[in-house]
Amino acid sequence: MKQFFLIILVISLCTKISAQTNNQKLYKSHLKVIEYYIEEIEKAEKHSFKKDTTISINTNPIESAIFLEEKSGIECDREQSFDEMPIPSRKNLKAWKKWYRRNKI
Repeated sequence: MKQFFLIILVISLCTKISAQTNNQKLYKSHLKVIEYYIEEIEKAEKHSFKKDTTISINTNPIESAIFLEEKSGIECDREQSFDEMPIPSRKNLKAWKKWYRRNKI
């Protein structure tokens, strides 16, 4: 009987560790999207191109910003318009990375 409870305990611990690892991978993937987005914006500004917030990448940076806001509770910078769309900044990225290092979801 003790072996049965020990097996159940081990299985539940493995499941929790697996879920935490998946959450960490998801958070990191959204951080990478934001980092790529910011780097592309900075490159465009460096070369005097018009700032284009519609840069085409695999994942939508706005969706990633919203995801990171919800998980961390750290608000993203907003565009000053009627819909106040999130516009991730280098400052936001640093804050989200710092939050991740401290919490590791």
